[in-house]
Amino acid sequence: MKLSLLPFLLAIGACTTAYGQDEDVLRPKGRPASLGPTPSRSASSSLPVTIGLEGGINLSFFSQSVSGALETSPIQTFTKGFGLAPYASMFVDVGITPTVGVQLRAAYDRKSYGNSEDAIIDCTLFDEYGQPVQITTTPVNVDYTSAITYITVSPQVRWEPVSRLVLLAGPTVQFRGSAMVTEASQNLGQHDACFFPGPNGEELKSRVVNDTVDDSNALNSLRLGAEFSLAYRLPLTTSIDLVPRLGYQFMFTAPAPAGNPVVDDSRTLTLGQRVVTPSEPTLHSLQAVLGLWVRL
Repeated sequence: MKLSLLPFLLAIGACTTAYGQDEDVLRPKGRPASLGPTPSRSASSSLPVTIGLEGGINLSFFSQSVSGALETSPIQTFTKGFGLAPYASMFVDVGITPTVGVQLRAAYDRKSYGNSEDAIIDCTLFDEYGQPVQITTTPVNVDYTSAITYITVSPQVRWEPVSRLVLLAGPTVQFRGSAMVTEASQNLGQHDACFFPGPNGEELKSRVVNDTVDDSNALNSLRLGAEFSLAYRLPLTTSIDLVPRLGYQFMFTAPAPAGNPVVDDSRTLTLGQRVVTPSEPTLHSLQAVLGLWVRL
């Protein structure tokens, strides 16, 4: 009986082997059809994308030299300045590797700066009849503020050398978005015998001058520079980070060309007129911002 079953068992084994070979031919990977299609290669290798919003302040530093001016001239007040102004940006970031990516940022970039210093100007003293009796000098406090807005575009390379610590660097381009607005004042001591003559003959202890410049010949419409930042990611959720960032803008292009020679008449009565020449100014900024980075 055992011998008579052997051909039957061999036949079953042969049928089973043939069936397995047929299935390998039809589905070479032996993968059941019920598992669905193989995931596409592009879907599994897509680059991570992060978007973000930032808000904070600009600390701007202005500098300029004026050749020919006295050290005590009011003009010297306008050769330097610093100040705070708002800053806001949005960006998109694309990761290339787990630690390296590229970021494109667009920003509302307001610059404001000013200075206050004491200077010396000429003063004419009058008698009770309104006749000049003496020419002397008097101290005066000079104060000014200037402000201008740029739209800034900054393509950056992002590098995360250690977990959560982010370094950013790249070029920056600033497009002038407003006029340059300046307010300047001169203030004499309240007990000083000197005064500024008013438009109606009154004696003024202070005077204010407002100036708005929106001329493409007087202001550069496009500025080029470099931007460097240090940031730290503080996780709020698995996909959202709170990110404080400290950045520095070093601009290669001046906010304005070098000025034409002008007359400094602050000491005309005692020393005579002086012709002074302003140099090309510089304007750089330090940024302190707080952002929300959202991984899509």
